[in-house]
Amino acid sequence: MTSKCNISKICKQAFWLRVSLLLLIYLLQDQLGIYFMPSNVFHDDDKYIIGAKAYAESANSLFDWQAFISSMATVGHYAEINDENGWFVFTSIFMYIFHSEWILRIFNIGFAVVSINLLYKLALRVFDIKVALTSAKMLAFLPYPVLFCCFPFKDQFVMMLLLSSLLIIHKLANENTLLVKRIFLLILLITVIHFTRQGLDVLILLLAVIYYFSRNIVKAKKSSVIWIIIIVCIGAIYCGNSLYEDVLYKLNSYLGSRDYSESRILSLISIDSVYDIWKFPMSYAFSLLLPFDLNQPWNTWYGLISSLNIIMLPFAISNVLYLFKKKDDMSFYFGLLAFYLAVIVMSATIFRHYYCLLPISILFFAKYWTYTSRHSKQFIMIISFMFASLAIVIYL
Repeated sequence: MTSKCNISKICKQAFWLRVSLLLLIYLLQDQLGIYFMPSNVFHDDDKYIIGAKAYAESANSLFDWQAFISSMATVGHYAEINDENGWFVFTSIFMYIFHSEWILRIFNIGFAVVSINLLYKLALRVFDIKVALTSAKMLAFLPYPVLFCCFPFKDQFVMMLLLSSLLIIHKLANENTLLVKRIFLLILLITVIHFTRQGLDVLILLLAVIYYFSRNIVKAKKSSVIWIIIIVCIGAIYCGNSLYEDVLYKLNSYLGSRDYSESRILSLISIDSVYDIWKFPMSYAFSLLLPFDLNQPWNTWYGLISSLNIIMLPFAISNVLYLFKKKDDMSFYFGLLAFYLAVIVMSATIFRHYYCLLPISILFFAKYWTYTSRHSKQFIMIISFMFASLAIVIYL
């Protein structure tokens, strides 16, 4: 009962903190801008808002597919029914209803609060109440997730879908019965992810099948084997084209367009082939700090967070150290780690794409930090201070 009261209190505090910050963003839009990124940076999330506004003005009804196609074309995005238009559709419909992008930000805050609760439930299943509460508090109150969800990025929605999928996957693999409704819900979540963030759908399905097999293949009953076969068949059919078109499309788009000639650090940590796997600890640690850039001016929200994220150094170092600790559930940990590595390879240091993975690294950090010794914590803080000092000297 006490733990339920604690998580309820954390979620309420997280909600009102974000609503208060959203009000502050509105009041300071002339000083820091209305969007997260600087005004001279144009990215996909800008397209969602611009296209949605065009849809709200041109659509003859709530669901007007022709208006949707034409509004997306105005920002150079030529929509197809099998393209990742889920967030486009979502933003367009709600822009048509409310004629304000601020409602999208409020929805994102709602998704963030749900994500906190889902992370708590997942941590409670995988570890214990101490780790669960620590994980929930970190996602609720760390500056980056608090600020990020106040902007109309789709990645907060993706985080919620990912956590829901991971929770179902863990239940399916560790409970004696395979419930049809859970399998159906997992497939539904993966389908929504497919139309929101291509590539992740395939990775989640692979994680589900491999983790289930690793936990249950020895003790599986005939009925379970039948369900496993069904899941694999559905996955094979579903992923046939997706694996080729979506994942390879992402790889070609991001890997093929990489240019690190102006950044020696990015060239050192980027994973461009199987021969670069040895770079994973560095890439992993760097991804946990993003966005991080002390050269950014403080007149944008991105600039503020890019500087403030220096406080994430103990978080990044602890995650790297946890790589070498003994795990209670090795298959789940390394499954998530492989999932994380795949996203790192596909995302090419695009910080927005790492945002949905933040709960995974928080989960690992909370486990490590909760049960590590006081001397280890002191060592981590000293190393973090040294790295922070070095970063300040290099950047400034």
